Amino acid sequence: MVESLPDFVEREKIEDFTEQGLDTDVAVGLETATDRVRHDCVNKYFDFEDFVEASEHAEAAGAGIKAYLLMKPPFLSESEAIEDMKASVRRCAEYAHTVSMNPTNVQRYTMVDQLYFRDGYRPPWLWSVAEVLEDTADVDAIVVSDPVGHGSDRGPHNCGECDDRVQKAIKDFDLRQDLSVFSEVSCECEATWEAVVEREASYNLPLAR
Repeated sequence: MVESLPDFVEREKIEDFTEQGLDTDVAVGLETATDRVRHDCVNKYFDFEDFVEASEHAEAAGAGIKAYLLMKPPFLSESEAIEDMKASVRRCAEYAHTVSMNPTNVQRYTMVDQLYFRDGYRPPWLWSVAEVLEDTADVDAIVVSDPVGHGSDRGPHNCGECDDRVQKAIKDFDLRQDLSVFSEVSCECEATWEAVVEREASYNLPLAR
């Protein structure tokens, strides 16, 4: 597997691998299928159509495409982040055999860190990750997620009591693609998450820490 930006994905370059009989995948950090979110929230320059064109080059060379998505970049409410990921997974599944959804975690010396320090950003809830995986389980692609730093204030988390259980369900789903794993976890904080999803807006986020 090689990682690249869409504008570097060309059939001739990929054929250097595939013509040697090497099974090749090209992984692209797409982040979202929504151009405005990618441009304004993530600060990446390319468009979704560039990703589509890259996938066509890869297919022509006999290679596969893997898409990396970023759940809840700054400036999106929880509900906006969920809906953006649902739509992005479905659009990516038309071109990629695997879609990896990575929830944002707060890294030092970044703009997200500055927002977080001023109570202007909360990483996504693990319930949100599970919601997206459940909703998109019917797409024609393998959809996985790897919540880095789960359970910490700076990583994707719920209330602290159920974080490990929900994280385990997510990892089990990654391995088995079996939706039943999510029915085996529950917590009282789901009610808080549901209220956040219903009521939080971009101008008042985060509604809960």
